[in-house]
Amino acid sequence: MMKLRFALLLTLLFWLPLAVKADSASSLSWSWTVSGSGFDGSGTLVTGPLRTDPSLAYAYNTDYLALNMTGQLNGQNVSLNGGYILGGGDTSALTQFYFDPWEGLNFQTSNAQFWRLVHPDLPVPSGYEILLYSYSSNLWSPADVTITAVPEPSVRMLMCVGLVGMLLMVLKKRHVNAS
Repeated sequence: MMKLRFALLLTLLFWLPLAVKADSASSLSWSWTVSGSGFDGSGTLVTGPLRTDPSLAYAYNTDYLALNMTGQLNGQNVSLNGGYILGGGDTSALTQFYFDPWEGLNFQTSNAQFWRLVHPDLPVPSGYEILLYSYSSNLWSPADVTITAVPEPSVRMLMCVGLVGMLLMVLKKRHVNAS
């Protein structure tokens, strides 16, 4: 009977996080930072799931549609005006060419300034792979951008519960064997 309970518990611990993750796949959270000459910011970007979009530049053919953007740029609150980040490959840390050269990621700061992050479609010097455009200044600036996927809180919680459960089972087994 004990082995049956153990097998059932292990099955639940394995499948429950996968079921929760599949349920939350309608959106993904990303942590973002952007910095450069005269600007610095960070926050959270929420996107839809990876989708196929054959109209994209280059051969990416996949993107994450931006749904919401929060955070601050130079102390001003940020809100999304539209756009997407390019997809494909490992989503744990996108390392280059996040943004389509024509669409980019468009956002506004609370002081009514509009901005766009893009990857140029022409050869550029090193350090200019991602540009931040200020509509109010009509100025392109090289930007250091990091976008990292954030694990869903429910998945992290279930993982912790599973690890604690396994630890308790080991301790109980040791206690039974010691008796």
